[in-house]
Amino acid sequence: MKLPLFKLEDYLSEREFQAEYMFCSSDMETYSVAEIVSMADTESTALWNNLKLNYTEPFGNPILREEIAKVYGPSIAGKNILCFAGAEEGIFCMSHALLDKRYIVPVTTKLLFSGYMVPVTTKLLFSRCAELLLSTFGC
Repeated sequence: MKLPLFKLEDYLSEREFQAEYMFCSSDMETYSVAEIVSMADTESTALWNNLKLNYTEPFGNPILREEIAKVYGPSIAGKNILCFAGAEEGIFCMSHALLDKRYIVPVTTKLLFSGYMVPVTTKLLFSRCAELLLSTFGC
């Protein structure tokens, strides 16, 4: 199957990494790993140097969770922080925590599976729409 050209991506692919200044970038200007590690204290540098690239604990690395909690002050503990590998899981958990059947949430199509499952599993849709979403994924 030949997909149509994604014009914006094609335009940026020719210019994005040659331009001296980027005023429309969707990502942030990043540091190199060496620059980040050079800013770390001795304990953090040791953690980095001994880092294993495997899965972490389900709620996130406890040290990271404690450091995030410090940003919010003494009323939040690391055990109250969840870390996610990307936005999708976080949006899914936030939706389950904040929404119930009283809310109407517009959901765009062309989502990954969990994007469809938010309205279905939170019982926001009790109609044929929910049935269609489930049948699309063979549920």
